[in-house]
Amino acid sequence: MSSFYIPNGTFSNPKVGSPQMYLKSGILPYTTLVTFGDSTTDSGNAYRLSNRTWPPVPPFNQNGGFADGLLWNEYFTQKLLTNATLYDYACGSATTDNQLAQGIMSRNPNLIANYDIRSKTKSPGVRQQILQYKNSIMNQTIDFNRTLYVIWSGTNNYFFNKTLTIFDTVQSIIDCLNLLISFGGQNLVLITEPPFHRFPAFRNKNETNTTKYLYIEHNQILNMKLNEYYSSLKTQLNIQLFDSYSFISMMIDNYTQFGFENLDSCWDTISGSTVQVLCQNITKRIFCDEYHLTSKMQAIVAEEFYRFLTEKSNATDVAKLLSQNNISHNGSSSFANLDQNLKYFMAEKLLSIAEKLNDGKLILPVVVEQYQGEHLQVLARANSTRTIKLQGSQTDGRLTIMEGEILVGEAPPLHIHHREDEYFHVLQGELQFEIGDQTFIGKAGTWVYAPRYIKHRFRNINSPGARLEYVFQPAGIEHYFEEVSKIMVEQQGDWESAAKAVATKYGIDMLGSPDWTG
Repeated sequence: MSSFYIPNGTFSNPKVGSPQMYLKSGILPYTTLVTFGDSTTDSGNAYRLSNRTWPPVPPFNQNGGFADGLLWNEYFTQKLLTNATLYDYACGSATTDNQLAQGIMSRNPNLIANYDIRSKTKSPGVRQQILQYKNSIMNQTIDFNRTLYVIWSGTNNYFFNKTLTIFDTVQSIIDCLNLLISFGGQNLVLITEPPFHRFPAFRNKNETNTTKYLYIEHNQILNMKLNEYYSSLKTQLNIQLFDSYSFISMMIDNYTQFGFENLDSCWDTISGSTVQVLCQNITKRIFCDEYHLTSKMQAIVAEEFYRFLTEKSNATDVAKLLSQNNISHNGSSSFANLDQNLKYFMAEKLLSIAEKLNDGKLILPVVVEQYQGEHLQVLARANSTRTIKLQGSQTDGRLTIMEGEILVGEAPPLHIHHREDEYFHVLQGELQFEIGDQTFIGKAGTWVYAPRYIKHRFRNINSPGARLEYVFQPAGIEHYFEEVSKIMVEQQGDWESAAKAVATKYGIDMLGSPDWTG
């Protein structure tokens, strides 16, 4: 039986206030992203600081970022936000604070790669990175409502100063957060440490279990400290904790379902005096080297980070709305004076009602009759169509609903969605589905859930008149079908070629059409 991932929110950490004025699902207001941390986030700072000696370029990307292509923060800014700018201060080998532990670029000593230079190059810790940022904006006007700050750091503390306790490191991260808040930061995200014990550098080592429990405890204490300290503040801060540990663990557990070949690194940066390239197609790997994620995996992390931020924004926005309107009931204390945790509990309960509001306007219900909707030709045969019953413009971006006849022999290619979950409802006949590593027959009345990041497809083996309903959440995928249909009709091409031509634009990976085995 496959282990399917069902998105479930945060690392049990409630938001603490929110300055956003947005109630629209799936829209983030940020025009600036500022990131701090180590090589997990470093898009080229260590490379410049070490006089272009570390990491080795190539095979690392041309800017010296610790991946083969875009890192998660670059992908998030360039592909998922609108007209946004990234200011990245993260640096390879950085600790949380140089006063606690000084990081140097001394790993991988076997590599020639100018070891004498890089082993003497000191990395600025997160605290020092924040001070650099503070100095750089001294004479600037910052729109803190539209600026998102992210800290992803901690692991190098334990490498460069083995006397530090977990509480020392976590408190240092909290201190860095406070430093950002002290000069105006309002929207802040901490990221938990990933499951490093499952990375190639640490896997199957004697200390694997020790490393595992170190990061589990680190993340638990970080969550506890964040809740403990900030839940009592009477502020308008928006502070969240993104659980990279659970998400990356889920990806590793189900790597074949996401189109990855194995869990080995593509490059060997440990054994020899030069980097050895071990794979032909790095997009089929989770790890580029022993310590870092491939750009393909970085993009998936960025997509999940985006989903996390958009899906957790609604309850906070409701609480904000209620606080501003000073809502009370039967003469009781106003909502604005309630405990923060209680506010968010109430807000989540009220969300089903409050989501009907869109900037103070009522979102109107929509009724679509049996033959109504936007009809799209999807195959060369004129009678093969899909009908878009509800679009994002009608549902405030929440979902898209489509339906259509699936002709005998029809089978879209195996693919993965990065931006939406997909639900199938067999209306008539029967269809064969492949979801992850499961293959099964769905008869009329069957519902099938295909979460984002899970490979899937369907086909009609021999069921004349079969009909299928699709539900996509959030909306947006309808524009993909519109564009594909237009290309196919105008160029008299086939559906699969047209689909592949625009798939990347809409966050879809086409994995081809290998033979069905079920």
